[in-house]
Amino acid sequence: MKNWLITSFAVAHSPTGIFITDHQGKIKYINQKFMEQKHAPQEVFGLHLYDLYTKKLGVKRFPKIWNEVYRGEKWNGEISYVQEDGETVWEQLALMPVKNDQDEIIHYIGLSEDISQRKQSEMMLKNSEMLSALGQLAAGIAHEIRNPLTSLKGFLQLMMQEETYKKEYMDVMMSEFNRLELIISELLILAKPKVVKYENKQINLILQDVCTLLHTQAILKNITISTDFEEKLPVVHCIEKDMKQVFINMVKNSIEAMDDPGSILVVSKFDPDTNQVVVQVIDEGKGMPKDRLTRISEPFYTTKEKGTGLGLMVSHKIISNHKGSISYDSEEGKGTTVEIRLPLS
Repeated sequence: MKNWLITSFAVAHSPTGIFITDHQGKIKYINQKFMEQKHAPQEVFGLHLYDLYTKKLGVKRFPKIWNEVYRGEKWNGEISYVQEDGETVWEQLALMPVKNDQDEIIHYIGLSEDISQRKQSEMMLKNSEMLSALGQLAAGIAHEIRNPLTSLKGFLQLMMQEETYKKEYMDVMMSEFNRLELIISELLILAKPKVVKYENKQINLILQDVCTLLHTQAILKNITISTDFEEKLPVVHCIEKDMKQVFINMVKNSIEAMDDPGSILVVSKFDPDTNQVVVQVIDEGKGMPKDRLTRISEPFYTTKEKGTGLGLMVSHKIISNHKGSISYDSEEGKGTTVEIRLPLS
């Protein structure tokens, strides 16, 4: 009896909201904390969970959640709803069926915690990080665009002073115009929303096209591109043009990272544990130290003499849009492995 009283006291005064229903889902008990989070006891007692969360609180996901719990499964996750005053409430909710010896559900227990403050803090932090990233991006854009503009202005002033046309000046100016165009076009890829069509595609065919396209460029540097494609690879729901751009970026980076003759291996395989298609680009280039790897997808951070640093950032955005991931493994003097993981369609 004493143990029962201790348990009862602990439940009643728990810092987490707790409620218990009958076998149908009608609320028969709520503790003090749940009472503070929701409504007065007379509004909650006897009310079905479905009616509380769908009709009173307007949680659109709850019918699906209740179907899982009603079948005898546990459910744990976050839900949100808007109060009458317009404020959004976030709740961490856990629902568990309680069964007897005959495997029949006799009660449902719910654990509820108001996490609205935490969500607000996360949103503020996210907004702060976004503003910081935008500031860094804006500073990078200003720096990258100012350099070619300064050159253009200087050469124009020289030609105006000399009152003559000089081809060597125009060649440099055209080169700077091309660089400006490259920066702007890559920024547009990041910023401009596009209406695109996802289709089921064979990644091996896209990779083969990329390897064929870059074969000549590799030969000029005495580099061989070899492939190891898994046969009967599952199709991936993707935008073929975007995926081709990512793979071209990765293979071109490998070619440009190799000063000496060597080889690049492009691998495709299926990972049954994660249900993902995996693509690897493995080179024998200079490799990178760990501190560079952490900055590799930053805008305008590049190890190339004429690079903008936007290629990898664009690639990361494309893969993120496809719900995939990119990771790097590199060691100075031994080369780099880029691994791209894509979920199945």
